[in-house]
Amino acid sequence: MRCPTLTELPPPPPDKTGWPWTEEIPLLPDKLPDSSSWPRISIITPSYNQGRFIEETIRSILLQGYPELEYIIIDGSSVDDSVEIIHKYEPWLTYWISEPDHGQSYAINKGLNITTGNLIAWLNSDDIYLPGTLATIARIYLRHPNQIIAGPVINYSQNGNNERIIYQKSITGFEEFLKFWSPGWTWHQPGIFFPEPALKKVGGLDSSLHFCMDYDLILRLLQITSSIIIDRPLVRFRLHDNSKTNSGDEFFLREWIIVSKRYLSSLDLENIKERDSFVSRKFALLIGKRIKQCKLSAVLRVFVIVHEMKITTKVFLMFLGEFLDWIKWKLGLQKYDNIHKDQQ
Repeated sequence: MRCPTLTELPPPPPDKTGWPWTEEIPLLPDKLPDSSSWPRISIITPSYNQGRFIEETIRSILLQGYPELEYIIIDGSSVDDSVEIIHKYEPWLTYWISEPDHGQSYAINKGLNITTGNLIAWLNSDDIYLPGTLATIARIYLRHPNQIIAGPVINYSQNGNNERIIYQKSITGFEEFLKFWSPGWTWHQPGIFFPEPALKKVGGLDSSLHFCMDYDLILRLLQITSSIIIDRPLVRFRLHDNSKTNSGDEFFLREWIIVSKRYLSSLDLENIKERDSFVSRKFALLIGKRIKQCKLSAVLRVFVIVHEMKITTKVFLMFLGEFLDWIKWKLGLQKYDNIHKDQQ
């Protein structure tokens, strides 16, 4: 499907201006200079009750001016105005459905079963592509087919302040990506596009994972292909109260451990010790953070996860050590450092 123009789409709300409301980018030619077709790009948007944001997401995809777009929306039977908004854009959607499902991984897999593109990505219904993202990715694909393509993502708060660019530093190889405990380990899923042959070969997402399913998928992919990292930002990632990123570090830590254990044969004993020490310290700091926030249920939840991971004693002893260091700092007996900043 060729992307529509701004005048073809429904008018934006009267209080919305700029990209992707009142701005568009020029349409690309239907064919490449050699008369061949552009690579087809398939985008999946999983969504549930994101009526506040989904229209901006949809328009940021449809207004890319790209000649070979396949766009699929999988809604989990939203009860807000999401379905009404999706209906407005139905003529430009390859497929959409709204029905109860079993979470984000399940919804994305449902979309993956439909896609026919050369490159496949998913963009959540509270994020937006920057202008020209699809054209940029397509041109790189033409030079580097069958490789993962990844570019920076701009994190920003709901009020538009506190922007931070997240670079894809760690998707350079299997072992580098596996070691989430390494200093400077950074990557961000919204800025990643997957080659169809490799994706089909490794299968879809593990639907038993709800926070680190992308981490697991990329590890499988990096065992059979490589990646191309670019410096041009591709996506704006919205941070808000209901986003997964803000909903609980303990869940991410739990699933990082679960997934990394699947690939332990790739690590030596020293790396395993480093991982366990990193995780224990993170959980210890998280307990302190939740106590300071007076979130008793969250503290109990962390302890349940720690017990499940069979690291209760190590985490508890580390927490006591961190707590004693914090007391010394409060009494002026120890220098303030980044460890204690994590506890504030």
